[in-house]
Amino acid sequence: MRHYKKLNISFAGFLNRELIAEEFTRPTQIQIGPRVQPHIDGNITFQKDPARPWAINCFMAQVNFRSSDEHKVMRIMNKYGGKVVQLREELHQRGHEETDNTSKGKEYNFECVDELISHRSFN
Repeated sequence: MRHYKKLNISFAGFLNRELIAEEFTRPTQIQIGPRVQPHIDGNITFQKDPARPWAINCFMAQVNFRSSDEHKVMRIMNKYGGKVVQLREELHQRGHEETDNTSKGKEYNFECVDELISHRSFN
């Protein structure tokens, strides 16, 4: 069974989003059927850094990844000077919505993530 983790990384400096996206999505030598497996199996969402909205090269990357790829994510974060910041829950990267089949029809929103890595974990 695959376990997924979620982490929000703040990158500041002379970087661009394409460089970070290339690090996360570059192909590996492993091929599953007709497609090549990516370097990190997961999802990445870029957003502007609210602490520095005027800066072009300051952005945040919220990454949802398999727990077996954690060392790869941490290596990329250390290589480019990333810092773990607070998660943004409203992004719903692996979010699902369900409606119960009762007369009330209540909707439930949940996220299929096993571990949320917070900025408080690293203080």
